[in-house]
Amino acid sequence: MGLFPASIDLASLNRDWRPKAESSIGLNFVDIGENSITAEFTVGDAMLQPHGIMHGGFSCLVGEGMGSVAGNLSLKDPALAVVGQNLQALHLRPAKPGDVLRARVQAVHVGRRSQIWETEIRDQRSEKLVARVTLTVAVVERPG
Repeated sequence: MGLFPASIDLASLNRDWRPKAESSIGLNFVDIGENSITAEFTVGDAMLQPHGIMHGGFSCLVGEGMGSVAGNLSLKDPALAVVGQNLQALHLRPAKPGDVLRARVQAVHVGRRSQIWETEIRDQRSEKLVARVTLTVAVVERPG
């Protein structure tokens, strides 16, 4: 049995679960497994820092968004939600305009009150690791 509900498919994941910020950079979910979710996005000019490579903040955006989506999908109780507590990013190699990046999130720890999700962002063509982002979330009662 996987972490995510069997009723979640790619169409509903992209329609109902993709955060607006991630949608604005063209991120699309491309695979949902029992214990991981994969998305792709292309590095655009608006994502560049002054040296012409992707700003590390976009790796953080993708890691936090994907970890939050995966964390919320893993919850069995609809009265609960996850909220970010800590984000750590390790930037290993530059990504340039036009590079297609593949981000895959999977659980490191899924507990009653906390979860840890790790997202690896790789160059789709070379499969080399661009960044690794670790998100720790708290499991809380859903606001509202």
